[in-house]
Amino acid sequence: MDEMLTTLYHEVRHADQLMQVLRYLAGRGMTVTQIKQITSMRGKQVQAAMKKPIPPGSAQGIVAREWFESYFGSQRTYRAMVLRDLNMNFDAAIAANTAELNRLQAQLHLINGQLKTATGQKQSDLNREKIMVQAGINRFSRLLAEQRAKRDGAYPAYLALPEERDAWDVQKQVARNFNFRPETP
Repeated sequence: MDEMLTTLYHEVRHADQLMQVLRYLAGRGMTVTQIKQITSMRGKQVQAAMKKPIPPGSAQGIVAREWFESYFGSQRTYRAMVLRDLNMNFDAAIAANTAELNRLQAQLHLINGQLKTATGQKQSDLNREKIMVQAGINRFSRLLAEQRAKRDGAYPAYLALPEERDAWDVQKQVARNFNFRPETP
């Protein structure tokens, strides 16, 4: 029950952020049509925001601008990438690529063993194969390092999004106010 209530506050905070963004855009003098075009929000919400615009230079406006940039503005592509990475199943890809790396390393071990006794054309063929297998090992090693770095960085990047940082702060405050054990984001 504790988690459900605090999560509800977290998600409601996102709705509040979006309303503040609409009010911020109204405060910038945008029309209903312009705001709907930028945000894809319904007219009812935009009309409500038009009645209480937020001045862009106010403290509330500065915060709403940061949310606007993340949701709809200059940071929207970065936000989409963060959310995509957060939802990606890195573990399955890492497991599959680790298996392939292990297979290639075993193959390299066999080739090295065969090279100890090989001569002539067989030795040349094994050396060519060794170069190709080593290239595969290098490629999968780099790929795994990239995947692990993305996996390990996905959640901290999500928590650093302005709207998430704020919503998690609200969620933690609700937990404290109700004497719940606060969740760790």
